[in-house]
Amino acid sequence: MTENALTRPNDLHLKYHWCEGSVPPPHYYEYTIAIGPGARGEMTLCPDYAMGDPPVWSESFAVSEGALDDLYQLMLQREAFRSDWASIQDPPVGGSLEWLEVRVEDEHFRIPAKIVEAESVEPVYAAIRALVPQPIWDTLMGLREQYEQEFSDD
Repeated sequence: MTENALTRPNDLHLKYHWCEGSVPPPHYYEYTIAIGPGARGEMTLCPDYAMGDPPVWSESFAVSEGALDDLYQLMLQREAFRSDWASIQDPPVGGSLEWLEVRVEDEHFRIPAKIVEAESVEPVYAAIRALVPQPIWDTLMGLREQYEQEFSDD
């Protein structure tokens, strides 16, 4: 990536992943938020472990150019465009995980889960989650709750 690139490149593409900790079905779920390239986004939610062949729901949304610019600046400030993340030596067992994959200017960056610098990148993750409109969160989490209830009724 170009040093000190303050202007957001047009080809910025990121994929944020979040998954619940190890819990019994149907309490596990995971979601992905993909942004770009450009001002498009998509959130995909899977309400259970993949081995049970659960449904997968996706919702698309638009992202403003200003919000993308702000996210890019935050990623620069938080040094998200690097490859030298320090892994936690003895990570705790359980708990949710989150990680980020980024493609920009023909380069690929990955912020792994369970890193020492997790606190530093949390604002980036929060900004990505905030790009998803609340009605989409409500819809997908409502579907997840319905799935969980139907699973419990069986």
